[in-house]
Amino acid sequence: MFPPPSTRSLFCAIALLPAAGGLRARADGVAEVEALRAAYREESVKVTLPLREAYAKALAQLERRMAARGDYENAAKVRAARSGVEPGGAPPSFSPAKPARDGSFSLLPETAETEGGVALHRDSGTLRHWGGAGALARWRLPAGLGAGGYEVEVTFTSSAACSGGLTVRGAFHFLKRDWNSAAEEVSPRTEALGTLRLRANNGSIEFAAEPAGGSDAFQLRSLRITPAAAQS
Repeated sequence: MFPPPSTRSLFCAIALLPAAGGLRARADGVAEVEALRAAYREESVKVTLPLREAYAKALAQLERRMAARGDYENAAKVRAARSGVEPGGAPPSFSPAKPARDGSFSLLPETAETEGGVALHRDSGTLRHWGGAGALARWRLPAGLGAGGYEVEVTFTSSAACSGGLTVRGAFHFLKRDWNSAAEEVSPRTEALGTLRLRANNGSIEFAAEPAGGSDAFQLRSLRITPAAAQS
């Protein structure tokens, strides 16, 4: 004779209690493993962060030395290696420029990575303090950028009469020209630097200024990059 349905349900519930306890135990075990894994990841970051920062700094110094002696191909390789070890990667504001329909794009101060003391002056929207060693601004270029010649224009203002050199550099080619301002120039001034040859998926572009009139005399507003074919 079988027990009534209510009794059978009770028997089934009692029979399942060990299994349910096992499920809870397994769930607790998974949670403990995840907690240990999270703690391990956190501790690993703490331990390796100083090493990664030191390594990235050493790579940056090596890249600058290679670029200074004109070895831009190997400098680009070192830069690629550095991008893989820099803690956290680039901040979101350093996202690549977005080209217009004609392939041209602007590189603005607020999206630049800077070195050597160069800093964004937010009130004027310009990059200043170009007098330090290794002073430069770097921008990430659009993904899928094609190889070829690109016309480069720089727009700037100056706070006093000054002169110096302007350099823009890709992975294996660079442009350099002198500039001068006879007096303070409050209105933006645009100068054509020439045609920069870029490889496909070049990655980034760098700009440096060497003002002889003081680190704040030159104030960068933007770089304009236009495919040479679009200029014709």
